[in-house]
Amino acid sequence: MMMFSCQHCDVRTESVEDLILHEKLHKCKYNCNICEYKSNSLNNYSEHLYRWHDTGLNKAKCYGCNKPVPYEILYEISQLPKNTKYNVKCDTCDIQVM
Repeated sequence: MMMFSCQHCDVRTESVEDLILHEKLHKCKYNCNICEYKSNSLNNYSEHLYRWHDTGLNKAKCYGCNKPVPYEILYEISQLPKNTKYNVKCDTCDIQVM
């Protein structure tokens, strides 16, 4: 039986199709810095953070208008080292979000 090896890690598959699917994981745009979850979808990544990690970011809202912080900003913040201070302004009311 022929095996196909990933160029990026030790995974081996029995089909080229499975290898192609696996290798896409190495090119994901959104990578969780808490676990090994990866996704190309910002919505899926944000849902992952909300469901599996109590980051506090999943409840982040603007202090002025109570609008939820956009996923794009939450992702950027989630990639910062712990205890990093960050400043984000609300695009609706221009008040400091965090």
